[in-house]
Amino acid sequence: MTVLAHEETVPYLTGAIPLVRSTTFAPPVHVHTALKDGDILPLAGGIQVVFTPGHTPDHMSLYHIPSQTLIAGDALNSKDGKLLSCDKYYTLDHPTALKSIAKLVELDIKKVITYHGNGATHRIKESLQNIVNAG
Repeated sequence: MTVLAHEETVPYLTGAIPLVRSTTFAPPVHVHTALKDGDILPLAGGIQVVFTPGHTPDHMSLYHIPSQTLIAGDALNSKDGKLLSCDKYYTLDHPTALKSIAKLVELDIKKVITYHGNGATHRIKESLQNIVNAG
């Protein structure tokens, strides 16, 4: 098995620092490739790494270039197909999360897949900008 992880995640996975929400350490694993913001993975026609801290200090999203699909994870939420901001209760650093969402406005996104709520396909750029403006 090959492990790829954002460079900010590596210390958590290797057991160098405790997990974010606890004082426990993850069972250490070897990370084969440390990813950086903007890296393009040669998979499925190209997947761009987008560093989106805020929910956690090491959160990243993935942008599938050919389909213009963003896998946002916990950077965003959605409900009934509508794109929503991150959940403040579960987001460790809300100002940083909003900066991450602002960065997403620059991508040409047709579909967003969120961890909570499945995703959205309608007026993505406008929805992202509204989230940023609302703070």
